[in-house]
Amino acid sequence: LNRAVSIKEAALANEMIDAKAAVESKDAEISYQKEQQDLMMTEFRTTMQAIDEAVERKVAEAQRSKAELGYEIHTLRGQIHSLQGELSDRAAELKQANVTIETLKSGLKLAEAEKETAAARQTTALKALRQKAEERTTAAKQAETETEVKERTIEALEKDCAEKISRLRDQLAMRDSE
Repeated sequence: LNRAVSIKEAALANEMIDAKAAVESKDAEISYQKEQQDLMMTEFRTTMQAIDEAVERKVAEAQRSKAELGYEIHTLRGQIHSLQGELSDRAAELKQANVTIETLKSGLKLAEAEKETAAARQTTALKALRQKAEERTTAAKQAETETEVKERTIEALEKDCAEKISRLRDQLAMRDSE
């Protein structure tokens, strides 16, 4: 009976040693997996930081482009205003020339022929100025339209970046909570 008890005790001692070795093995495996998970989280955080920095750079570039376009629009508007002033001055000059021509017409037939020639030249010049002004106005409107499209594109990019950052932060928060 004592021998059977001794054999049983030895068997139990062996099982205890095996169980202890299994627990230590499992502890080592869990520690390794935790280290791997910590490494992955560090890498993920580094990647997220790089993404955040890239997004911030893109937003800064977009804001600079927006400011540059605003300056260009302001410059074009100034040019349009200047051209309108020139056109107004030329129109006033044309009116004055017509008054002078009418005065000369009453006194001299020769002056009438000169008046018609001068009026034709001035009309041609005025048409050319009007055409230039219309072309510049059209170009300015087109530039303004392009600017509006670029501004909408910038706004869409900013919104898209903000949504991506929010999703990535949510994912990071979920992983941290796990």
